[in-house]
Parts: sequence; C-alpha cells; structure tokens
Amino acid sequence: MTTAKEYENEVGELLDAYFAGIDTVCVRVRKSLRYRSERGYRNYSPIIDISVGPFAETPGTHLHNEFDQLVTYSGGFIDRILTEFRQNYRHFGEGFFDFEERNIPASHREFLSTNTGANWNARCYIAIEVEDSGDTKHLLGDLVNVGISGRIGIAIGFNGDKFKAFMRQLDYLAYTIEAHKTKFNSRNIMVLEADQFRTALLDNMHPNNIPP
Repeated sequence: MTTAKEYENEVGELLDAYFAGIDTVCVRVRKSLRYRSERGYRNYSPIIDISVGPFAETPGTHLHNEFDQLVTYSGGFIDRILTEFRQNYRHFGEGFFDFEERNIPASHREFLSTNTGANWNARCYIAIEVEDSGDTKHLLGDLVNVGISGRIGIAIGFNGDKFKAFMRQLDYLAYTIEAHKTKFNSRNIMVLEADQFRTALLDNMHPNNIPP
C-alpha cells in the first residue's frame, strides 16, 4: 500500500511532468516556504508537503502576472478539481452551509488576480497538504497554510477520516468568515481525496508528459 510520503513524491513527479517546458515552474516536496515581512517581522517558514512555484519569498515580490498565466495554462485541470470538490461538498452533508450557500468558485477564472476573491498576494502558485494522521488542530493549520501560501490551496485527505475532518474544518473556516469573526478568505481552498487529485492530474496531462 502506498504511504502518504510515497504519494507526495509521486504527485510531485506528476506535477513536474504536467508543467514540463515552463521554465518558471518549480515543484518542491516537503520543503519550507519562506516568509519575511518588508517591515522586518521575524521569519516564518512552514513546511508545505507539495508546493508549485515560482515562489514569491523575497520581501516586496509579487507574482500576479506569473500566477495568472499559470491559471490560464492549467485551466482544464483546475476546472476538473473544482468539479470534484463541489461534488465532495454537495455529498458531504454535514456542513454548516447548504451547498447553494457556499461561495465556491465556479471555474479557474475566479483564481485570476483580477477577481476580488483570489489570493493575489500568494507565495506560490499551488500549495498542497496531504494528511493521513494528525488531530483537528493540526489539520486546521494545514488549511490555513495552503490558503495563505497558494494562489490555489489544496488539502488532501489520504484516508476517509482525514478527508471528512478536512471538510468539517473548511466549513468551520467558512462559517467564521460568514460570521465576520475573521477576514481570512477560504475560497481558494479545495478538499479532495488522494485518488481524485491524482486522477484529475493524469487525465489533464499531455500524453507525451506522462512519466513512464
């Protein structure tokens, strides 16, 4: 049986292949994502399971145009995982919100920096956390990290329990926003099962790019 780390390594290789030929893209697996404020606040370097650059880690660096180009390039793939996520949310049935009440992006275009709901000041293009263990507080931290770090944030439940926990935690974050308890924006976060993400990536990959 594949372990979570083996899955992360495989997905990292697949993402490398998917973005083959785009010189600006760099895929990191279990590497720190450096944060440092222009005002000199202390550094914070969360380890993200899988992150897709380019990376805006230098103070004052913004990669709006670069991320917009990648959103357009990978539009079909994003739309596929959005469809999977919307189905997950609709079928989950335990959330605070009815499906129609959740403000979930309808297409990849809503991740462009011109959209008011996009994470325009992202540190990387895609941030992914994969969990097969950890308590609810740990998973909540995963959601916050991918939401803050990536133009697109993805939380992958490697087993059924962690998938359900991620769904509950994401609904909790959405509630805190609806209740005006926080200004954190969770619209760029999707929760998927491991097979959903891997299959969507393979199905949208150019045949010549699929690793042997």
